[in-house]
Amino acid sequence: MKKLLLLFACLFGMTYSLQAQKLVDGSLDFLKGETTLTVIYDYSEMQLEQMSMKDFLFVRFPQVDKREKWFKSWNEETIPDLKEKFLLNFNKALINNKVSLRSIDAEKSNYQATIKVLSVTKKGNTTADVIFTRVNSNEPLAKISIFAKGGHYGTLENLMGDGSKHLGTKLALFIAKKIR
Repeated sequence: MKKLLLLFACLFGMTYSLQAQKLVDGSLDFLKGETTLTVIYDYSEMQLEQMSMKDFLFVRFPQVDKREKWFKSWNEETIPDLKEKFLLNFNKALINNKVSLRSIDAEKSNYQATIKVLSVTKKGNTTADVIFTRVNSNEPLAKISIFAKGGHYGTLENLMGDGSKHLGTKLALFIAKKIR
């Protein structure tokens, strides 16, 4: 019985891992031969610990001054840190897989990827949709649904940073696999 449970757990884990990123719509063929990709981050619809940002702030920080301080830190420190961790891991994973595409945080490319963060758990586990478009266009070319694990210890911001690193690596590996 123990062996059967262990086998079931392993199969469940492998299935879950394989479904952690999925091309939902379109194709990534347009990225073949491209050397840069502009990345845009969208936290506008993010659920943080299963709450909207507004509800999260009111629950976590009942005092107005602490709420305002955290929100200011979120915008000025946390978001830039999450972006940097994502970009570093995304580019590192592409280099390691010998793919010439690089992610940048500017409009110097033909295509852009909008990372729409949908939810973040207490552990920093992150669920996001990545929507690819031409720069200066809203017409989607492809959409990837992706899940990345956060961390185990530390502040919420630290755990989210772990999730952002993992998200960058997983997305890069998925893209590298699809455009080879």
